[in-house]
Amino acid sequence: MTATRPRLTANLHAWRLWLVAMLLCLWAGHVHASLHVSANDTTLTLNTATFFRSQNVAYQRKGLLIKLPLKLNACAFQPLNSSAPLIKQAVVEAAKSPDTGILIPWRMARDAGCASIAELANASLAISAAVEKEGFPPVSYLAIMSNSSHLINDWGPGTASSAGVPALDPTTKRGLAIALVDQWDTKRLYDAIGDRDHFQFDAQGDAGIWNDTFRMRGYGIFQWICFGLIVTSAVGALARALWFMVRGAYFYGDSRTILLLVSVVAAIAFAVSAVSIGVVLPTRAELLLRAVAFCLSCCAFSLLCWYWSYRVTEHISSKVLVAFRAFLGLLPIVSLATLILHGISDDRLDSRGVVGDLSLSTSAILAYYVTMAEIPITTAGSACFGVWFLICSFKKHLAKLSKQHAVELALLCVSQAILFGMSTAVNATNGVNSVGLRYGTVQGALYESIITMLIITVHIVVACWAPPVPLKCHELADDDFTAQLVIAGPKRSSMVSIWKPSLEKRRSAAFDPYARHGASPKLNHV
Repeated sequence: MTATRPRLTANLHAWRLWLVAMLLCLWAGHVHASLHVSANDTTLTLNTATFFRSQNVAYQRKGLLIKLPLKLNACAFQPLNSSAPLIKQAVVEAAKSPDTGILIPWRMARDAGCASIAELANASLAISAAVEKEGFPPVSYLAIMSNSSHLINDWGPGTASSAGVPALDPTTKRGLAIALVDQWDTKRLYDAIGDRDHFQFDAQGDAGIWNDTFRMRGYGIFQWICFGLIVTSAVGALARALWFMVRGAYFYGDSRTILLLVSVVAAIAFAVSAVSIGVVLPTRAELLLRAVAFCLSCCAFSLLCWYWSYRVTEHISSKVLVAFRAFLGLLPIVSLATLILHGISDDRLDSRGVVGDLSLSTSAILAYYVTMAEIPITTAGSACFGVWFLICSFKKHLAKLSKQHAVELALLCVSQAILFGMSTAVNATNGVNSVGLRYGTVQGALYESIITMLIITVHIVVACWAPPVPLKCHELADDDFTAQLVIAGPKRSSMVSIWKPSLEKRRSAAFDPYARHGASPKLNHV
């Protein structure tokens, strides 16, 4: 025993060093100085980013960076005034430069009518001929400055215009390099250059912190694993339902049918948001679909816990069960209200369906604080009820089957408490200092995305494959037109509705869902 302890300790230390090295490799920041600006005998180094999820990040540009005004409501640059002294001076400097770059604030572009980065890129290419006519090199670089007051890096999901759509990716437009500067480096640049309208620059391509974080291989693998589990569960549940229909059964709107429909719709919303990444939908639309999937998955999970609570009614306080069901009924309502508030407050989707900036409206602030309250309340409530059901499972006077159901319900509640507890921790550490945003760092956004996908996956998979709730025999009256039949198998069971057999036949062991497992034929202990 003493000989194996040093070896075990050494192995543990080796694993710790390996984990630390792996985490350092994953989370090491990419601090590439991608833009050097020289003005007023001062050289300023800025970090830039490329189009979110863009695959074209390699470029090298060097030359003269100029400011050009835009026309109102046209998304086009005004013609150059060749007689202006500043233009003449800039032409002299541009003669020694291989490239011409344009510097413009994104807010100015939006006010001029530019609805997307792609439109601004087209305007830059359109003015290139006029710029060359005045003696400048061709326009091959566009630096877009962020003027927002967000407490998180701009140009990520939901903050960049038309982000994540390769068809609108401006970096593919005839060699025009796009550099996106966040709000903090924008302030540094303006403080350094003052009112100058042209200066020397040296730029190289850099993916940026958002691309570096969300392009990690582990994140992509995790996302597709969740996608596979959700789609497989939804398809399996539908196939099982069709199999019962082929055997002559039909659904009657019972608990199993409702759970199936809600779970499948949630799975479809998540699947569309996952498949459409960088293909069809802008990033903001993808996030909205993910939010819809989250809301529906919470509804499905709450419905499952609601129906399963009827399995533990024996010798358990009815007041606590009523409180538990009220808690379950409140969760989908709050989740739906949060989704609606975010949809109303989000003016980043304008009339043209593209992404803009987030205004701190009243509904946005309400949505933020409702979300920040919803998650810890769900965590605390689920944990309390889970512990309570677990304690009830140790009562000696409960039937064996009722104890088993209490343990199952406790596991559902505890699992939800753990998942929402992780989300609470992420919000507490990353979202407390921001208003209107649920996270304050890029790493926090990644953590929240992972936890959200994990919650959706667990909810949908459990709701699709969980066994149904058999009705008690004493609840079936002679005048019922339908009866619930639980077709039990060795590994799973499913509920369907069939034409009502006789009361004596329904109470026989042949219709006992647990008779095939050797349990008591009495269903009043379920």
